[in-house]
Amino acid sequence: MGIVLENPLAWSAGEFLTADPAAIVNDLARRMAEVYSGKHAEQIAAWGKQLQVLRVTLDELGETGETAQSWGVCLEYPLRRLERRIDVVILPPEGVVVLEFKVGADGRDRTAVRQVEDYALDLRDFHSGCRGVPILPLVVATEFEGKSEEVNYGPVDSTWAATSCGPLDLAARIESFRRQIAHSGPSLSWKEWVDAPYRPTPTILQAAEHLFAGHDVREIRSSSASADDLSAANDAVFDVISQTRRDGGLAVCFLTGVPGSGKTLAGLSVVTDQTPRSEDVASVYLSGTRPLVEVLRQAVAQDGNRRGVSQDGESSRTIRSKIQLLTGYLSEYLKQEETPPHEQVIIFDEAQRAWDAAYGMQQFERPDSEPSLFLEIMARRSDWAVIVALVGSGQEINRGEGGLEEWSKSLTKWSQEFPTRSWKAYLAPSGLRSDDGFDEVLSGGAGVPFRTDSRLHLSISERSFRWNVDSWVEPFLDGDLEAARVASEAAEGFPFFLTRSVETARDWLRNQTGGLRRCGLVASSGAKRLRAEGLGSTLRASELDQVAHWFLAGPEDIRSSYALETTVSEYTCQGLELDHVGLCWGGDLRWDQAHDRWQFFSLAGAGWNRVRKPEKQRYLLNSYRVLLTRAREATVIFVPRGSEQDSTRPPKVYDAIADALLRAGVRPLK
Repeated sequence: MGIVLENPLAWSAGEFLTADPAAIVNDLARRMAEVYSGKHAEQIAAWGKQLQVLRVTLDELGETGETAQSWGVCLEYPLRRLERRIDVVILPPEGVVVLEFKVGADGRDRTAVRQVEDYALDLRDFHSGCRGVPILPLVVATEFEGKSEEVNYGPVDSTWAATSCGPLDLAARIESFRRQIAHSGPSLSWKEWVDAPYRPTPTILQAAEHLFAGHDVREIRSSSASADDLSAANDAVFDVISQTRRDGGLAVCFLTGVPGSGKTLAGLSVVTDQTPRSEDVASVYLSGTRPLVEVLRQAVAQDGNRRGVSQDGESSRTIRSKIQLLTGYLSEYLKQEETPPHEQVIIFDEAQRAWDAAYGMQQFERPDSEPSLFLEIMARRSDWAVIVALVGSGQEINRGEGGLEEWSKSLTKWSQEFPTRSWKAYLAPSGLRSDDGFDEVLSGGAGVPFRTDSRLHLSISERSFRWNVDSWVEPFLDGDLEAARVASEAAEGFPFFLTRSVETARDWLRNQTGGLRRCGLVASSGAKRLRAEGLGSTLRASELDQVAHWFLAGPEDIRSSYALETTVSEYTCQGLELDHVGLCWGGDLRWDQAHDRWQFFSLAGAGWNRVRKPEKQRYLLNSYRVLLTRAREATVIFVPRGSEQDSTRPPKVYDAIADALLRAGVRPLK
């Protein structure tokens, strides 16, 4: 991981050319020493080489008949989302040139090319000065001999494909870029660009890495309204913890939010907080989603290795103690019936998926729901305890998941049985639905003491940072295709596409996913006839090593999501995300054209059976809700054509699904 300085050094090209190179290197070295205590002689030597190449390049550009004196030059531009820095940014009036120097390299480093392309994409998406501005990413390999062939790439989403070049043809590359984009937009002011806001939105894995590296939630999520939303929610949670700690007693803090709004990030920020408000507070993040726990743990551990942080046994134990599987934690304290838990604060992720009493009897031979068991366990502490329940909407996807109503029932029952030591509830009414069962609590009839706080609801989705996909997914899955179409037309760059060819979907994903961003295929666990389309291999949630490779390994690894060979289901990807998603639609969720509504099916043996129980219908619909909201940038939906010779894949079924998607505004891929 690179050294990230807080602010770049920036000059006009004329000022840069007249400045003393030794003074520039000394300034960079001094600033580096303030944030990094390791050996940095190699970095100082690299800066010296970079400055030498830059001076020659700018001198050469100044001899082309049009002066480069007024251009901007930035060194060490920080990208907080990636915890990296751009070596050099050159700012002519026509666009942005991003340079990654590889001192001593010969230009054959494909990883470096993806890295600099990732920098360009990060600027495109999160730097307000780059909106609609062409960006050229280049790797400058100092040992690249001769001149590389000129590449004529047109702007795609304003970001050109990254390539390598040597010092001798860097000026020519920049000049060619300028010629091809001439008059494509307004003239760029380098001073305004340097001052323009950079508001990154990290992935959940990047956010976890940053938090465990000691960063505050405000540092890693700085995207205007959503950042304020999340910071306010974070403060509200800590207010509950502080007050309960001061007064003693028991509290459940419900943090609600739409998919992708940052609930998990808020929970992880509690267990990694290093400010005085967390002093002597033991906390743990708990999730019932085994793949999420494993991928988070491995992502944090791998990031520690990249940053040079020792990952000895003690460090690994620290990560595992902070991120735990919910059922394992529960089993441990059910075996120790009188033992109070070590932690005063637990983060219960996806709390709306808590199972009911019938499932509790089946799993633990205890006729209690999961909320009831956790209330009892945490109440064993004689001083104080807080449960932070992270609640998503429409994410219940499994048998026995009782929804938020189980929490209401459990709190009410506890207040009736232990009136002198009740659990106090904190929540935002705007985050509750009519069927969540909290009406009686809010009316006071349940006897549960409560306080409302509007900060405890996250209404802005940040997973899809370009557009709020929830505004389309909700009416679409509700069966209101007209409302979905209206939502799609209101979106600039609507991020859902349709194809009837799996190979077209794969080609699109490969072409759209640049830099180090990630793509992959997802499918419902009930889409079992995708096997006939060559998509029979699906990673199960129990295959943890393979799942971690799928989400974390690089493009060269055939086990990674980039291979586009293996799908993951709603159980495997819930809570996680990809930049570009290929959703492979099955025969389990069908559109009834005669009545304009969804139909639900499950494959049993050699044929499909109609799913009639409302509970199971809800789980199936929520499975597709999870899959439709996994992408940060865009989703291509593959609907098979079916086969007249296969009764389990009737073409008319798939044609009806494709027609419903098109009526809802999904754009066909040509």
